[in-house]
Amino acid sequence: MEDPRRPWPRLLAYLAALSAVALLPTCAPVTTASDTADQGTTWVADPDAGVVYKINVSCTRAIVTSPDLGRPVAVLFDSYAGYCWAADAEGGRLFRLSSRGVVEKTLYGFGEPVALAYSPKENMVWVVDRANHKIYKVSERGNIRAEYSNFTEPVAVAVNATKGEVFVADAGAGTIVRLDRWAQPIARFHGYNHPRALAFDNGTGYLWVADTGNGRVVRVKPSGDVVGTSRELKTPTSVAVNPRTGYAFAADAEAGAIVSLKGNGAVRWKNTDFARPTSLAANPSDMSLWVADEYDFLVAKLHGNTGKAGNYESLAGFARPACLFTDPGQR
Repeated sequence: MEDPRRPWPRLLAYLAALSAVALLPTCAPVTTASDTADQGTTWVADPDAGVVYKINVSCTRAIVTSPDLGRPVAVLFDSYAGYCWAADAEGGRLFRLSSRGVVEKTLYGFGEPVALAYSPKENMVWVVDRANHKIYKVSERGNIRAEYSNFTEPVAVAVNATKGEVFVADAGAGTIVRLDRWAQPIARFHGYNHPRALAFDNGTGYLWVADTGNGRVVRVKPSGDVVGTSRELKTPTSVAVNPRTGYAFAADAEAGAIVSLKGNGAVRWKNTDFARPTSLAANPSDMSLWVADEYDFLVAKLHGNTGKAGNYESLAGFARPACLFTDPGQR
């Protein structure tokens, strides 16, 4: 844990990131009306700088949000209410930000919140607390509506937007836990080895799992049956899915690779131009894929159908971009 009497490392990281962003080519500023203008913008959690960034969809210009968010390791945007949520793993806090990035509410009492997922059916946020071995369902006002605690090391969460059910990756137990909307267990899927990331495809109703320890990415029915497997990546650590196409994307942080996968696990394309990609976000509104690379300190936007950057410019100058969430503009 960082010594509070010596804030210089984080301050220097923040100033360096801010300076690098300021040197980028300018473009039209990001407008912030929560009904339409935020469509396609991407939110980036940068734990080493202690800030969250908002990136313009048109030319990837970063806008710095409220500083001093501790160590934000997870971020999501509630496009219905226009809130951004950020989880501070170090301070055990959950922040609710306005669409302009201003802190409106701070929730305390968590141990180590490491993952977030939004449930549009109930307008609730699911929070994975690794230190307390729990998952919480939190209202937009900050009230805990449900919780479940029978985990060893929960690290990831995904929500079935239609039913409100939630899936949790328990890395320590090597299982995926399926819960109903009231956080009551439905099933526990075994056979995994330190699963690290989940993505639910609301278009098909299937779940994608980055089964890191087994070196595979799998597509799973809600019953737990595996219907697709890919072993293209050695240690997959992130996964995303485009609900319009059903295609998934997975990142191998150690190998610096990203692949696009069909429903059966077959590879569509592979991109090996990254140093250490740690987070992915698929945007169905323009079919793009966003990538956070923590070793090259950048965020890149790719064409989801080809895996190439094309005319998109990478945005550099982050201290360590760790988590992405793209607002698909689905109101």
